[in-house]
Amino acid sequence: MCERTVWRNDLEPRSDLPCRMLEARCPKSPAGITLAGLVALFCGCAVAAGAVAPAEKPIDIVVARDGSGQFRTVQEAVMSVPAGTPETPVVIHIKPGVYKELIYVQREKRCFRFVGENPETTVLTFDLNANLIGLDGKPIGTFRTPSTVMDADDFTAENITFENSAGPVGQALAIRVDGDRATFRNCRFLGWQDTVFLNRGRHYFENCYIEGHVDFIFGGATAWFEKCRIHCRRDGYITAASTPESAP
Repeated sequence: MCERTVWRNDLEPRSDLPCRMLEARCPKSPAGITLAGLVALFCGCAVAAGAVAPAEKPIDIVVARDGSGQFRTVQEAVMSVPAGTPETPVVIHIKPGVYKELIYVQREKRCFRFVGENPETTVLTFDLNANLIGLDGKPIGTFRTPSTVMDADDFTAENITFENSAGPVGQALAIRVDGDRATFRNCRFLGWQDTVFLNRGRHYFENCYIEGHVDFIFGGATAWFEKCRIHCRRDGYITAASTPESAP
């Protein structure tokens, strides 16, 4: 019989969390395996019972249009790693350049970071707009226009420009955020109508620049803008919030 059993945290098991180590004082089995060792094997942990785990490190990836990095496009880099964790975030370093591509950070890809060197020279852009005709012969509509879509939680961007370059032709999103706890620092958001769509979640913007001419910050999320500059390119409403009245 074990003398005591103690869980090191009280979280319920989740597939997106590291395994929980079980600490127990048990005699060794005839095979010489302790209960803690069995738990470690069951969880797939590489740390032996009683050993100190090495410090976690970020997963660093470099994107460069000139081929000097591991990938030439941001989307290729995003697809190269299944997910990060708070202890081991996926850090995608984006070298200066204009990256004209549609970018989608899928729901399961938590703890991703886009890091540029300068928002003036590191630009993620595309040019879809709501009036373009889709394969079904109908306009694609507002919500299929974002140049970049963040569907995962705990996303961070620094020193990046997010742009929709379609011009004043109707709804054209630079970015859509569907995850929770997104953070943007020293970023630019360029567009005309519906530049930034914060669909859900809670988000933080610091030292950012956001421009448009009508409804260019909108959605049902909760967001805080710290030391940000908001620029109206023409007369029009700045925001079109759809946050529930019960939300703070």
